[in-house]
Amino acid sequence: MKTSCPFCKTEYSVTGVPTRVACAACGNEWAPVRAKNNFLLIFASICALLATLVFAIVITIKSPRPRKSPDPLIIESVQIIPTESKDNAHGFMVTGTVRNITDKIYGIPDMALELKNDSGDVIETIKIMPPAPLLDAGEHANFKQEVQIKSQSVRRANVVFAD
Repeated sequence: MKTSCPFCKTEYSVTGVPTRVACAACGNEWAPVRAKNNFLLIFASICALLATLVFAIVITIKSPRPRKSPDPLIIESVQIIPTESKDNAHGFMVTGTVRNITDKIYGIPDMALELKNDSGDVIETIKIMPPAPLLDAGEHANFKQEVQIKSQSVRRANVVFAD
């Protein structure tokens, strides 16, 4: 092991691990400090990182997935009444309510009227304007809109939030 006198900086090479060393040049005595082994420190750090990574992976895999929270806005009390104009154009009068069921303010997304045939397939989608841009916590907004349709084979219709 190599050591040096802290007073006069004379260097010595000693065997073993002595508890006290006396300097031949100045007579100073000191306890040599053993050099740290950096390899062990690096190895221990890598092991700790790997253990943390394995723990995080196990927790991620084993923990249950959070359930999707219910939608903050719901469409309710929808009435879709068939109408016919003077020029025999078919349409619907769509009325209903958008309700915020949370304790936070939310923006109302675009809405759509989905027109379906006998087998439940969507044959036409018509955009409906939201009744308001924002809806306060626990509040509701009514909507009413008349729409004209192209298809004669409409058997069912419902209002949804557009994606």
